[in-house]
Amino acid sequence: MLSTQSPNQSDLQDYVDKLISPTNQKSYAGFNLLLLSPIFTQSPQLSAEPSGCGGDLRFEGNYVSNSGGGGVIAARPLQPEERRCGGITNGIESQNGVNWEKLVRGRAELQQLLDANKTGKIGSEKALIDGLFDILR
Repeated sequence: MLSTQSPNQSDLQDYVDKLISPTNQKSYAGFNLLLLSPIFTQSPQLSAEPSGCGGDLRFEGNYVSNSGGGGVIAARPLQPEERRCGGITNGIESQNGVNWEKLVRGRAELQQLLDANKTGKIGSEKALIDGLFDILR
């Protein structure tokens, strides 16, 4: 769901509620869906800046799945640790899909890259981007 309007938490929840409503329970092939909604909080100390861009950007998110082809569509909010450094697979979460080797390895590599960037060990934006793409290989 892409929107040109500024979303809020209730917009995301309204959308999730529509997806999982009994009237929307149709037989779909198996799917996992990650829904993210940006939330920007402007910093009072920085609002006087000419750019007006000071603040915090975070994301609320939901994981939606039908647990395999034809299953009931269900959703859950992302846990804080998933919002910080998470991943999604083609696997069925309730059937050990969260323990896929590629997902476990990818989350660990992403966390290492984020930690290295935070401590200044990544020398440039290009090095960070290259590191992100390396994780996808």
